[in-house]
Amino acid sequence: MEFKKLLEEVISEDLKGQKEVALLFSGGVDSTSIGFALTDLGIKVSAYTFQMGEWESRDMKHAIKTAGLMNWNLTKIKVPVDFLEEKFIELASKWKCKKKTQFECTLPFLYVIPKIKENLIYSGIAADGHFGLSRKAMVHYKYPHSVFNQFRRDYFGASNPAGQIQQKALIEEYGKRQSAPYLDKRIYDYFIQYDWDQLNKPKQKMPILKAYPDYFQQVGRRNHENLQLISGADKICESLLQTKLNKKKRIRTMDLYRDLVSEYG
Repeated sequence: MEFKKLLEEVISEDLKGQKEVALLFSGGVDSTSIGFALTDLGIKVSAYTFQMGEWESRDMKHAIKTAGLMNWNLTKIKVPVDFLEEKFIELASKWKCKKKTQFECTLPFLYVIPKIKENLIYSGIAADGHFGLSRKAMVHYKYPHSVFNQFRRDYFGASNPAGQIQQKALIEEYGKRQSAPYLDKRIYDYFIQYDWDQLNKPKQKMPILKAYPDYFQQVGRRNHENLQLISGADKICESLLQTKLNKKKRIRTMDLYRDLVSEYG
């Protein structure tokens, strides 16, 4: 089965009669492809993107451009960047964040999810795991194919890939449903047959680009970047080191987060 048909099949199963849905929209290839699939299925897309404070990242600018070209409704949410202590205690205590990426990637959605009006929310969460584009994967797990496969088995076999537990729980807290197509086993089975080069050469995430060539030609594409890095969340969260939360005078946020987990988790 071609990937376009498979993705749209997976996406359509969660619609359950919905004609308008929300899309957590970063402007990256993964969330963009879900928007393309929904459009081709005749579904009205309401895209939601965010910025940290006053800073509009490349990510957000590309999201604005894409939504305009595709005639998707777009809501921009400004995430406050001051007085974060209370929110990080909440991330540790209520949402059970454990890792640095879980804290920094979940933070924006504390503000995004409450703004969403639609009942069904599509997310491209964990899609990067299929392609091995993290620094760790590219250094240690690209070759041979068997090692790349083990990386992907471990990634999707983990209890909480990409902070899915936190995102899904937060969405359900507000009475909404999440659809995460790239966590579907059929999508996993499709990608696992390909080696790293087949997926990422001559461009990253080639099967997705080939599925929607006309759309991607229209809106453009950008290479993979981690959400917390391109949004600036990682830098903003460093301000926590200067607050009363940092009781042990840590110099790395990673260590501070461990302290929060120990005290509040």
